[in-house]
Amino acid sequence: MANYACLFDAMVAASQTTTTPRIVLESLLMPRPSSGDLAAVCAPLGLRRIESALCREGIRSIAVHPDRLQDAIGPETRIVGIATGEPLGKGMNSSTMMAIAGGQIWARVFFEQVYAKVKRLAPQASIVIGGPGAWQFSQTQPRDLTILNGYCEGNIASIFRRLLDSPRPLGVIEGDQPADIPGIMGAASMGAIEMSRGCGLGCEFCTIAHVPMRHLPLETIMNDAEANLRGGQRSFSLLSEDFFRYGARGVQVHPEALIDALRQIRKNPAIRLLQIDHVNVSSIAQFSDDELREVHRLLTLGQRHEFLWVNIGVETASGGLLARNGGKAKMAGYHPDDWYGFTQQQMRRLIRAGFFPLVSIVLGLSSEEPRDAELSLRWVQELHDQRMSVFPVMLAPLGPGDSLPRLNRLHWQTVIESYRLNFRWVPRLVWDNERGSGAPAFRSIAAQIIGKSQVVWWNAAFRLKKRRAEG
Repeated sequence: MANYACLFDAMVAASQTTTTPRIVLESLLMPRPSSGDLAAVCAPLGLRRIESALCREGIRSIAVHPDRLQDAIGPETRIVGIATGEPLGKGMNSSTMMAIAGGQIWARVFFEQVYAKVKRLAPQASIVIGGPGAWQFSQTQPRDLTILNGYCEGNIASIFRRLLDSPRPLGVIEGDQPADIPGIMGAASMGAIEMSRGCGLGCEFCTIAHVPMRHLPLETIMNDAEANLRGGQRSFSLLSEDFFRYGARGVQVHPEALIDALRQIRKNPAIRLLQIDHVNVSSIAQFSDDELREVHRLLTLGQRHEFLWVNIGVETASGGLLARNGGKAKMAGYHPDDWYGFTQQQMRRLIRAGFFPLVSIVLGLSSEEPRDAELSLRWVQELHDQRMSVFPVMLAPLGPGDSLPRLNRLHWQTVIESYRLNFRWVPRLVWDNERGSGAPAFRSIAAQIIGKSQVVWWNAAFRLKKRRAEG
């Protein structure tokens, strides 16, 4: 619910554990939106969708900042919905940050505090948990909650009506998408605009592996852009699990559809920064060099924006390991033996086109052998001369009985080599993105100071953990 200047700021804040003092997190990394009204100035995009879906069905609702809960709920409140990305700290990023820095992920702490506050202020209310982290609760089958998994604009109203008729918890319910996804009515955190949702490539370690990709029509995208502008957002985050696949049929990309959408968005001169999040390697490969440069030009149009980052899930440099974990569709026909060189080639193409790749590599995939881990380590080392970053993450326990993998010395060496790249480039990326979004200079300077102190601490922690690791 913080009013982040740019998407990367939100990623940094969400990565902090309780080893970062709360006063630092809240005063410097999580800017509070200012408003005298009860309704939140900005809210997570998922909550904005739910707000619109309920309104369309005649159910009165309001998105509220946790600090204003005492003004919004009480003895007459019937239902409280809580959106969360990390309620139990089981996500890949959270697990990795806790393994590196220690402590508990702050996102879980904040969720527990909000949940306790709701129970205290409105003990009679039915509590519905949703958002991208709801899957973590679905593993435990809680008896006192209603858990909504996945996109649920299609059945949220019927679920709320059931709870209004009978307040007994409904357990875990799978969400349903409507034929027409409702446009948002208020500004979204980070100026979020949903381009596509779902993925459907089948990777066994992903929570949306079997959710087919669906592209939002340009009309809805432009509605959401206008809603963000009305709410004061001037930098947008264009969200998709594979940005380059916008308008595609299956995995066959349609560059013209994406380029046209960007041209339409760019018609408003009030927009500062356009940021993106994820792309898939095989989608990069289907764009020509000229098309990649044109997408980069439209995203950075008229801005001093040197670090247009994009997250790419390479997952592992071992094509055989990726295939054994359900990743064949992700390779889009390339042989597992070619995955190593193919992914390096696409990173270099992206960099030449002006992008800054943020590569994620998953440590501890099922059936991983030493030679697989050695390939990922060598892959990182061979790209040390490139303008990019690599973020190794631990495999998340998706099943009820699953546990976190034990990282060995090869894993920790991969972490060390990756963060040599990250410590060189990420401070410049943060400074560039905050300057482009218009963030206050004092916040950018403070973030640089905090980051430098964490570099010292993390370097020492990496080496200590490698010495203590087995294998």
